[in-house]
Amino acid sequence: MKKLKKNECEDWNKIKVDYGNFQIRRISVNKQNPTELHIFVDASGKAYAAVAYLRQLEKNGVQTSIIMSKGKLAPIKNKLTIPRLELMASVAGKRMSDFIIKEIDIKFTKIYIWTDSKCVLSWILLSNIEKLPKFVKNRIKILRENKEIEWKYVPTEKNPSDIASRGCTTNELKNYKEWWKGPQFLNESEEKWPQSPELKRNEKEWSKDLEEIKIEMLTKDLINTELRNEWPKLVNISTAFCKAIKNFGSKIKFKTEFGTNLQKIKNKVDLRKMGEILLIIEAQNKYPPTEKEIKELKMKKENYNIWTCPGRLGDINTPTPIFISKEAPLSEKIAFEAHLRTLHSGINQSLIELRQIFWVPSGRQLIKKIINRCLHCKRAKLLPYSIPKMPDLPKERILRSKPFQNTGLDYAGPFEVKNSSGEIVKVWIEIFSCMATRFTHLELVPSLSAKSCIQAMRRFISEYGKPKYLISDNGTQYKLTCKVIQEIEQKTEKEKIHWHFIPSLSPWFGGLYEAMVKIMKNSLKAAIGRKNVKL
Repeated sequence: MKKLKKNECEDWNKIKVDYGNFQIRRISVNKQNPTELHIFVDASGKAYAAVAYLRQLEKNGVQTSIIMSKGKLAPIKNKLTIPRLELMASVAGKRMSDFIIKEIDIKFTKIYIWTDSKCVLSWILLSNIEKLPKFVKNRIKILRENKEIEWKYVPTEKNPSDIASRGCTTNELKNYKEWWKGPQFLNESEEKWPQSPELKRNEKEWSKDLEEIKIEMLTKDLINTELRNEWPKLVNISTAFCKAIKNFGSKIKFKTEFGTNLQKIKNKVDLRKMGEILLIIEAQNKYPPTEKEIKELKMKKENYNIWTCPGRLGDINTPTPIFISKEAPLSEKIAFEAHLRTLHSGINQSLIELRQIFWVPSGRQLIKKIINRCLHCKRAKLLPYSIPKMPDLPKERILRSKPFQNTGLDYAGPFEVKNSSGEIVKVWIEIFSCMATRFTHLELVPSLSAKSCIQAMRRFISEYGKPKYLISDNGTQYKLTCKVIQEIEQKTEKEKIHWHFIPSLSPWFGGLYEAMVKIMKNSLKAAIGRKNVKL
């Protein structure tokens, strides 16, 4: 929970002290006397409020008392105009009357709701509300639900709910008599109450407002592509929208090529294509190409007035890329979809896939941005720790030598394969990697024994000749093979093979051959997968 600042704490303590001394008198109601319900509503830019009073006609005169009040802050995100806030206050007053009628066991002779908004009163008294904006129309219907309510006009200076909508201190509220007893005119006869002004409005003025409303509605997006939705989800939303238009087609007269063709569709595949076309039309209408882009890309309009970029293809009967502005939010959606279709490949492949259907200016930069944002690619390329500074290369990697004169050895596996009888057995692959040329030789071995290692070594030497320098890890098969070779060389007095073992538990010293193991495994995975091939 956020702590209050020092000055805010001081203000809050003052408010607590003021409200600690605050007292409200209990009201007494005689159910035998005729009772009226009066509700006053008002709104400001910060809040709207409603306050209710009981007006009882007694032998000695009229008695009024507050019974209920309620206030609400005005919406912060979706800011409303003052007339609409006044309308919201009227709805709050109407709902307050419903609550009081339900909860209090009093039969009211009359119910009044007072407002200082002539605009709201004109809406309520309007004969045809179907031409009003949807927001206003729906709330006017709520206000008209109870026919017993009589709507009245009150000047702002006589409206007690004005103080609730603007706000005040506790001292001001204590001393404001109209808040506790209602305005002074409630104590007088009905003839002396404020009279409602004449509320007339020319139908031509309404039609002008309606034209403005229609224009405003047409300028808004049918589908909000700025939401973080993927391309398939946007197409689903657009397809559902097209389906709704098609279902109501008997009641709508279409004047566009899109609308007439939409009515002829009979299957879901074509309906989905129309959903994609609708998204493209919306994007091009909101972000049209510039004159410079039209000239440079030799753009032309095709079906449904969609801009395409034929480029140098001319009149060849091939699909031409559809233009989408790089500023349109839709461009990121289609670029990410192209990246997904290529299975999270690199920039070039994703760009080629994108330009099969769409042409987005500065497409390479767009694809780069998409790949940098792709969580799947980040996770795949993420390193567990920072790479240390690389040491100098060993001389065997740099000096000019014959292929496989200096060789790295390693085992990869085990791999499960099927033998001649169909049984699944394990085999390993021994890798011989030349340190100078990076040539690689693979030998299939049935086990990790020294015997299998020596046999693989003999096959390798018979094909490429005896190496002078070998490097490997500390595998037991390599240790024993090295010992056997050294004994043979001592007896035959041949030129010895220098065998170097990397430090124990330090596989990064064997990066030379470990890299080739990685390439070999990736190739096998792509070619075979998880299949058990025959030996």
